Amino acid sequence: MGLQTGDEESLAWSLAAVREAGLIIMGRKTFELTAPYWPTATGPFAAPMNEIPKAVFTKKGFAGILPGAEQSPAVASWAAARIFDGDLAGEIRKLQSRAGEKRS
Repeated sequence: MGLQTGDEESLAWSLAAVREAGLIIMGRKTFELTAPYWPTATGPFAAPMNEIPKAVFTKKGFAGILPGAEQSPAVASWAAARIFDGDLAGEIRKLQSRAGEKRS
């Protein structure tokens, strides 16, 4: 499932672009598919995918994932995803208005 690139230059560009993201935004289904993968991934994209905060948009509701007893920082990052299930367009506008803010 890891992200693939064609050459070293493409890899470097892709990693730089991902690292600049202040928030990873995805739908519920994508989140459910990717959340189990990334905490144990070892490729070059694993660190940014696990470190960058996440937002999940859903129309059907979603409780998120429950952290396990032995919670690594990577698992904690996915468990802390913000769930948006109300006015999705309004929430996206709010996120866009904060796009230049630094993440903690």
